Amino acid sequence: MGQARQLFVDMNSVALRAPPTGANLDTVPAYHSLGGISMPSRVICGDLDLPNIQERSRHVANLVLNGSYHELSGAAHLPSLERPAHITGLLADFINRCSRRRV
Repeated sequence: MGQARQLFVDMNSVALRAPPTGANLDTVPAYHSLGGISMPSRVICGDLDLPNIQERSRHVANLVLNGSYHELSGAAHLPSLERPAHITGLLADFINRCSRRRV
């Protein structure tokens, strides 16, 4: 097991053992507010993630005015831990493109 994966397993086990923190804060969806976001946004989701997470990620990218969706091949729910160099490259490219548009 890689170092990043072991860190995730350790951290996740702490969260799973913790007592409930109260009411679910996501009970009222905020999707209706996403159309008001005009800042360029990139939603990245692994193609091995759960289907409902992939669908929700595409939905969010479509609702944001300047949103875009990128499906990362071979990654599941934590692409930044599974493929950190690839994610860093995607984010750097996205930021550079956004910066050139503003000049």
